[in-house]
Amino acid sequence: MLDHGTQGCIVLPVYFLATIQFLNFVKYRQIKYVLWSFILFTLSCLSKPMAVSLPMLFSIYSIYTQQKLKWKDHLPLIPFYLISAASAFMSVYSLSSIGPIKANINHYNILQKTVLVFSEIGYYFIKPFIPFNQQLFHLFPAEHKLLVDSDIRFFAYAGSLITALIVYQTFIKKNKLPGYLFFAWMVFLVPVLQIYSNTHSYVSERYVYVSVIFPVSIVYILLQNSTIKAPVYKYTLIVLTLMFTMLTFKRSSAWKNSKTLFEAELKTDPGNPIALNNLGYYYNVNSNFFKASELLKAAVKTDSTNAFYLNNYGWALANTGQTDLAIFYFKKAVAINKNYTEALNNAGIAYMQKHDIEKAAGYFKRAYAISPSNADVVFNLGLYYYNSNQKEFGLPLLKKAYELGNKRALKYLNR
Repeated sequence: MLDHGTQGCIVLPVYFLATIQFLNFVKYRQIKYVLWSFILFTLSCLSKPMAVSLPMLFSIYSIYTQQKLKWKDHLPLIPFYLISAASAFMSVYSLSSIGPIKANINHYNILQKTVLVFSEIGYYFIKPFIPFNQQLFHLFPAEHKLLVDSDIRFFAYAGSLITALIVYQTFIKKNKLPGYLFFAWMVFLVPVLQIYSNTHSYVSERYVYVSVIFPVSIVYILLQNSTIKAPVYKYTLIVLTLMFTMLTFKRSSAWKNSKTLFEAELKTDPGNPIALNNLGYYYNVNSNFFKASELLKAAVKTDSTNAFYLNNYGWALANTGQTDLAIFYFKKAVAINKNYTEALNNAGIAYMQKHDIEKAAGYFKRAYAISPSNADVVFNLGLYYYNSNQKEFGLPLLKKAYELGNKRALKYLNR
């Protein structure tokens, strides 16, 4: 599976190539260009669902450049909209399959939702110009805290003023280009505005790249139509570019790896359970279980109903000699998510540590029934049968585990 960074590196070039081919179609009206654009757009949707906004951007561009469009002028975009709808549906379905997100925009009333949306608009518009106090997670606050949260209020005011300025320029000053760009930006931004909740953060630093092009273009156009002399904002742009380049290099050091990223996040928000869990997971993977245990204990204390936190904490406890306590947390994780393969498998391993073979086998069998292609689960169940003198069941499973990538199985297959 590709990580977000790799997906972003793939989707952006393909996305822009699809745009270029569509612009060629608008200019030359040759079917080959719209076909290439459609193929590239489909590939970009397969890379990342963020690409679903492209057909609407094409429509906005066509309306702005041609003003009067006949219905048949939109026909070439129908396949684009169909792919966009299919991609959006699959994204929503995949999000629903992982269960409900505990804190999301659906918990607020209409006034709170409106404030939050304007706050998101303000955040994504301003951050390209003021990239300070960067924070990876901006968790949804409790309902009674939302309207008094200083950051949310500041960005909500900013978002409201920006929207009002665009409306004024478009309808009063008859300067339509900023309005079209703002509307296009809003379309581009819809997937990350949390209208359909898909994360615990109401805004996210990793989506700021979505903001860069449109706000900068809008501000540049507004400056061109102001009384400010051109050399002033042109030189200012050069200075800002140099400053932002240095800030980018500085911020990129925090994104060096999981350790640096989540350590930086905890400096900003020490009680953030997501950062505590992710940093704890990093230490688990690197076998620093005592350090992991401290962080994961704090994450579980903050949110004791998160199965991932419970499982990771149990993992750390099992590797620091606290097997009984580890089993307790694995069972809690399974109680919350009965199909949580990793927690079932870990519970089985913990019972193996206690030499309670039959209870271990019960958890391995449950895990295998859910994930028969999980190499570790297959290996553990196969090893149980192998050590229980049931090699007729154990050896095929160990062979399957080896084929799935578990190299430890080879030791038993060679005997």
